Amino acid sequence: MLNWLGIQDTARKRRDPCRDPGPWAGSVVQVAETGIITVSVTQERWDKTVSIIKWIREAMDAEDGFEFKTLERYRGFLVHVARTYPVMTAYLKGIHLTLDSWRPGRGDDGWKLTRAEREAMLEDDPVTLPADQNTPKFVKSVPRLKGDIEALTLFTQTSLPPSRMVRPAENSSVAYVFGDASGSGFGSTWYDGKEVSYSSGQWSEQYSAQTSNFRELANLVIMLEQAHERGELRNSKVFIFTDNGTAESAFFRGTSSSRVLFELILRLQFIHMHGGVIVHFVHVAGKRMISQGTDRLSRGSCEGVPSGDDFLQYVPLHQSALERQPIELQEWVGSWFNGTGPAKWLTPNDWFGSGHSEDFSVWAPAPGAADAALEQLAKAVHKRPQMTRLVIIPRLMTALWRKLLHKICDVVFNVPLGASCWPDSQCEPLIVGLSLPLSRHPPWKLGGTKLLVKLERDLHGLPENDFGRSRFVLWKLLVQTRELERLPASVVREML
Repeated sequence: MLNWLGIQDTARKRRDPCRDPGPWAGSVVQVAETGIITVSVTQERWDKTVSIIKWIREAMDAEDGFEFKTLERYRGFLVHVARTYPVMTAYLKGIHLTLDSWRPGRGDDGWKLTRAEREAMLEDDPVTLPADQNTPKFVKSVPRLKGDIEALTLFTQTSLPPSRMVRPAENSSVAYVFGDASGSGFGSTWYDGKEVSYSSGQWSEQYSAQTSNFRELANLVIMLEQAHERGELRNSKVFIFTDNGTAESAFFRGTSSSRVLFELILRLQFIHMHGGVIVHFVHVAGKRMISQGTDRLSRGSCEGVPSGDDFLQYVPLHQSALERQPIELQEWVGSWFNGTGPAKWLTPNDWFGSGHSEDFSVWAPAPGAADAALEQLAKAVHKRPQMTRLVIIPRLMTALWRKLLHKICDVVFNVPLGASCWPDSQCEPLIVGLSLPLSRHPPWKLGGTKLLVKLERDLHGLPENDFGRSRFVLWKLLVQTRELERLPASVVREML
């Protein structure tokens, strides 16, 4: 009966309860007595991964290039291994581009040409872009492949498959790090839950000649490498705070067009993969870095945390916007939300139950829990698309949840610092998303329509010191979206 319903249940897929059940779906999960959960691959699979990367490295110098079918088969295997080691995913791009480099509409680097580039090429030579052709027997490597293979070689230089920590033990340590670098100096503060340590110094001429993005990231990488050598990172989570957006984005992308930044990222990803540590990069405002004291530490001054302030007061990852500014936010939301229905502020328990069926609900998760809250919000929108939902999150840890927020919500905007509901003391702006009900008229979903494009333009044009006027714009939007259902389709089409 289970098989007939599509639920596979066979004896060969069963495992007795144990901490080391063996390979499953390409991975080996292990649970230590201390509670640490790690994931790796079998020795046979790891040896095959090393041999594949070696083959690609040697075949790059071949005159004919790569045999297409062989490289395609190896690509599929590496993609499967990257499920166990996600840091490898970004460095498979060179292989993807190499396999697709023969297709029409591709540049010399293997990337797709933009529409403007295609039009310019057709103007110069109308027959430059050939029609679709059969798969070639051999393909040439693209320029990016060399750097990607260097990275994969670095990750696979160990003879034994590394064990990537998925969940630390209950008694694991959590470290919070602020790092900043100026033109001539650098500074960092480190809190491990027991004591605060800080360091500062001056750059050598070699580092001073580099870009500011390099110095910002190099300061953090060197600090982590030193902690890794001392054995302080094993079985821990590290939250790294920086006011440099390039450093944060480079870490999550896993690559950079700059060679020096690319090498720094490799060193950082190596620690992430082999160091038994979970690393989170968090971008914070420069104002928070200044008040925390690390910014001035890089310039030789000692204020904020180095002078004795509480470290954790500058790390509000666990605080929602409602906890940080309760009265002002409720008044601002109520002034335009209550025009169509009373706002219902959900608690974390509501995200997984009653909040799915609440119309005019307000989801205000803390930045550290925003990804879990938005996952439940996506399910709620899918189940009941006829309801209005509001999301309010401080701009912290955005790499984990911003993309999902834009997928769920029809309109997303920022509440700037200095607004009556979000003062300058909050340091980072407030991100607000609004999920509107589906319309019974085409184009059904309001996101991207003329109505919401005009709304975003009006909100963007409001001055920071007078953002309170946004309540009238948003109130009008909610009223209009409800009135759309009572209008003829021809009128709605003109409005949208």
